[in-house]
Amino acid sequence: MTVDQRAPRRTPGRLLRTGLLAAAVAAVVALDTGAVPLPFSTPVALPDRVSQGSQGGTDPDDADADLSAGERARNDGIEAATAAMTAAYAAKDEAAFLALVDPADTKLVTRMRTMFRNLRAIGYDEVAFGWPDRQTYPLPAGTSYDAPGAPAEAVAAAVEVRTRISSFDRKTASTVLGLSFADRGGRWLVVGDKDAAEELDLYTASEPWMLGSVYVVKKAHTIVVGEAKRKRDVDRLAAQVEQAIGAVRAVWKIKSWNGKAVVYATTDRRFVDSQFGGRDAKSNKVTKEAVFDAKVEMLYGTPVLDLADIPEEATPRMVVTPFLLGRNNAQSRAVLRHELTHVAFAYEGGESVPTWLVEGIAEYTAFRTGGSGVDGVGALAARGLPRTTWTEIKRGTWKPSLVADPGDFYSGTSKHVSDTYTTGWLTCLYIADSYGEQSLARLYAAAGARSPDEDPEAVEAAILKKVLKTKRSTLVSETKSYARRIRSRFV
Repeated sequence: MTVDQRAPRRTPGRLLRTGLLAAAVAAVVALDTGAVPLPFSTPVALPDRVSQGSQGGTDPDDADADLSAGERARNDGIEAATAAMTAAYAAKDEAAFLALVDPADTKLVTRMRTMFRNLRAIGYDEVAFGWPDRQTYPLPAGTSYDAPGAPAEAVAAAVEVRTRISSFDRKTASTVLGLSFADRGGRWLVVGDKDAAEELDLYTASEPWMLGSVYVVKKAHTIVVGEAKRKRDVDRLAAQVEQAIGAVRAVWKIKSWNGKAVVYATTDRRFVDSQFGGRDAKSNKVTKEAVFDAKVEMLYGTPVLDLADIPEEATPRMVVTPFLLGRNNAQSRAVLRHELTHVAFAYEGGESVPTWLVEGIAEYTAFRTGGSGVDGVGALAARGLPRTTWTEIKRGTWKPSLVADPGDFYSGTSKHVSDTYTTGWLTCLYIADSYGEQSLARLYAAAGARSPDEDPEAVEAAILKKVLKTKRSTLVSETKSYARRIRSRFV
């Protein structure tokens, strides 16, 4: 029977609802699912340091071997300050925390107070400030905090902040604050928080708690971090995420996922730009370059301060753009299901998972309409297709663009990325309808078990043979026939 319905319309720019998997964005590995690298920005090489230990932490005696007595006392003072900051947070003692900040700089005191309160409002029950590498940076030219008779010059330091919401996060995340320290009456206090901005550019706006005051909504499975000026939108988003989590959990029984999500809905442009590199959707308008409505990122478990560092992934965060925050329709709710699928699979695979599978399985979940079964026609009616693809499938001229490599998948024009998402979705829809939807999870797991150093096409060939007993050419051909078959149900 032919469904009396016109071709579902879809604007290519609106299709691109996700961010970039495991991309080195700000202080995190951005991921639109679980883990494929497509960096918008990469860690910067370190400038000359006033003092420097080896990466990953060092024995203080070794790190300070060539320093003067005053410089060694300075380093000990900075470590004592970070330890005191940790103790003050654990004791919920804001006054003690602020006692470690130069009281003469009232604006700095206000910013540090806001950071302390933000961390508490979000619900971080584990927060530790440390200085494992004892790395310092020279202050910008013309900047001086030195008091007369100070035993050593003031410096900027790369302070590690380790955070965890124990009821949500499996692992502790790590980021870096660039704090300046100076001697004040025999104690080394925080005297600045902007002096290392250039050297630590990846980190200066990488977390909402680093910026202005946050507004937080907490539910059983959801924490949404936004701003009070968007209270109504944040409240609505939290309710919708909570509902979407239930929908995703109903489809995927992922043992590594606790069924919870932390969502960042901050509209501060510093944060948004650090996450999307200017490629965040700002309207329904079609753009030449692909833009994105949301993404999922993996926070680092270790700070990245050098290109040679290999970060440990810690815990996922979902990030929505200001544009998506203001939307409330079936499409925006589908975006949430898409992104939460990435959260669900965050620990199931890394860079070895073909990108068409990463995005295809998320799109499949976003528009799944089959109840206990798979309904390809219903999913097509719900999602729609780009107009040219709709026509090409009807004519039999559609050429699937099954892209495994993330660099090729996400980069380029809206049309190109629209095609890669659409092909990934139709391929996963075909697999679910023909092999059972749990075969998608088995494919994901099989790919995740492979080495991230393997060629994406080799991984794809191996998992298709192992799980589906097929090969790429056959899969592409069968997906093309399947798409035409479900397309024929529409006028």
